[in-house]
Amino acid sequence: MADGELQHSILYLPPYEGESISHYLGRWFRQEAVSLSDSFSLSRKLKLGSVLWRWQHFYFNPSNHDLLLKISTLTEVEVDRLLQMFPPEREPIKPKPIRLCAACYVEAPYHCMGW
Repeated sequence: MADGELQHSILYLPPYEGESISHYLGRWFRQEAVSLSDSFSLSRKLKLGSVLWRWQHFYFNPSNHDLLLKISTLTEVEVDRLLQMFPPEREPIKPKPIRLCAACYVEAPYHCMGW
């Protein structure tokens, strides 16, 4: 390993460029190294209540830095990078259904925050 390179744990999953928090958390949970199967299990372990599930389903944007820090510590993704995965503040979104652009999905097969 070169000097200055970060060494990540087996739980680290690098986010894709422009990837939404919803898609990222889904990919993170599907890793073989993750023993938690869903956002409820992780929320219970980190004592987050329903916050993580609500983030994953776009019901609200994060407003508490401490909650983001807990997720950042677990996933090893910096808080600033996590914030980029959420919809812009004060931008209304319709959480159901989460829409995908078929043409864009061919180029980048993941849910992006901006299409």
